[in-house]
Amino acid sequence: MQQLQQIRNQEDNVDRLRANLARLEISLLEMLTTLPSDEEAIPRQRLQVAQARQALFAAEGRLLNQRNQYEQSLDTYKAQIGLPPEICIKIEDPMLDQFNLIDETAKTHQAIVDEVIERIGETNSKILATAKEVKDPETNISRRSLEWSDSLKQQLEELRRDLKPINGVQQDLVAKNVPSAERDLTKLAEIIPARHRDMEKLRAKHEELTKCPCPLLPMPDTDPIVFDTSRLDNIPTKLRAELDRLTTRFKNYENRLQKLYEDIETLLAKGNEMDAFERFEQVRDLALLATQDVLIDLRLDILALEIVQVRARTESITLVDVDLPACTAMEIASKYRHDLMNARSQLVDSWRLIEFNADNLESTLDVFFSGDVVNTGQNPFNLNAAKGRLRAGVQFDAPIVRLSERNTYRQPLIEYQQARRSYYTAEDAISRSLRTTLRTMETNRINFEFQRYSVIVAAEQIDLNEDIRVLREALRQPSGATAARDSVQALNDLLNAQNDFLSIWVNYEVLRRALDLDLGTSQLDERGIWIDPGPIGADYAEVVAEKIPLEDFVPAIDRGEYDLPNPQIGRAH
Repeated sequence: MQQLQQIRNQEDNVDRLRANLARLEISLLEMLTTLPSDEEAIPRQRLQVAQARQALFAAEGRLLNQRNQYEQSLDTYKAQIGLPPEICIKIEDPMLDQFNLIDETAKTHQAIVDEVIERIGETNSKILATAKEVKDPETNISRRSLEWSDSLKQQLEELRRDLKPINGVQQDLVAKNVPSAERDLTKLAEIIPARHRDMEKLRAKHEELTKCPCPLLPMPDTDPIVFDTSRLDNIPTKLRAELDRLTTRFKNYENRLQKLYEDIETLLAKGNEMDAFERFEQVRDLALLATQDVLIDLRLDILALEIVQVRARTESITLVDVDLPACTAMEIASKYRHDLMNARSQLVDSWRLIEFNADNLESTLDVFFSGDVVNTGQNPFNLNAAKGRLRAGVQFDAPIVRLSERNTYRQPLIEYQQARRSYYTAEDAISRSLRTTLRTMETNRINFEFQRYSVIVAAEQIDLNEDIRVLREALRQPSGATAARDSVQALNDLLNAQNDFLSIWVNYEVLRRALDLDLGTSQLDERGIWIDPGPIGADYAEVVAEKIPLEDFVPAIDRGEYDLPNPQIGRAH
């Protein structure tokens, strides 16, 4: 499931890279039609397009490799559950749905817009290919001209027809995607108080580990902004303002599309009446560039809506709290782990064998008495005591002469010491395993906040790159020298942050299940499915005692009903 979610993240990354490439190609197209005064502008923009295209190809290659690895893992999983590899199955589980940071419908809209952009781009290229650069006889300045023809008319009609699917996308965005984002913001507002408590607890834990002379997890100096709870108060307001802005823009696309249809109708009706120079400018401004502007703006607004959802859903994901002291964990494990019970029972058996063999070392005093009484004649009951014999005596066996028994006694003494050290080893191995699990979980809790913040920062980078792009376009400036590289880097940062964020959550959940098993408290339902114990804290020993009565779970030997030797005697702690 983790691999499948990473594939979804990579698909989102490919979609964003494709939109970025389309935006740069449109900018290049505008430069080619306006012929900027800066001679380096067009080559520089071509370089931006090449860099963006190369990043897109690399991302598509990685996506293909990830799908290959997923299918291999899926075949292995089929073998584990007893299915042949050629059976087609689909993995569906809601466990990781919260990491679907973007609605699937938004991805569908992206695909539709991308397809329309590609088709209209081909049509625009055909129209521009028929334009010619000639000198204006009045000004003697080179200008581009466009002759009217049936082919141009047909291409304008194709342009109008290709725009039709965008109306459905616009309506779905207003009717479905915006309400979905509003639900995400509502959920975020509801979970903010819990996030406050978790962050305060995590910060206190961090400070405790920093000050402790011998902590379970030594803490280095970390950026305090990660534990800052004040930012949580502003997030819902900021995201709500951004969602309101996008909602207004999505509604305005209906008017923009209507105006675009009207302009194309005007070109179809009056295009043949214009001169060649005016015709080119009108077709370029009202049809070619206008359609690309609407489509790219819509594509980028969809991305902006996705960023709102990414931030809202990222802030809404939480970890199940596990704050169990290592000593308490070992105390619970010593009561409920069967393997530790077996080791303790083996130790007790060794001790009881010592007591058993020690009996043979004690002195013995045997007192014996024997005799008989005979009968007279043939009658067996005619007894004659005068003719009977009686014998009495004593026999004493001192311990000093028990060589064989002493050798037999020494063997269980040696075996007891071996069993005691084996018990220590088992106990230490369990303690070390529990400490490792708890230490790793504490590390993941802090890293989870780091990666959460990384996702947010990466999303902000995408917003900032978009702000820079809009500003440069407003100033009629070409893309910056590093625009493509900055956009690609921001998108890759977001992808890596999402994958790391997911990986830490999955690892934490795996460790949480392992901890429940290592404590010996893991329980299954009637289907054999693990029962989630929920949060685990310092009072977990009392919680487990209520759920699992000790007298119903462990033998009497582990409940202290026998007077047994303490296996810890003689051990340094």
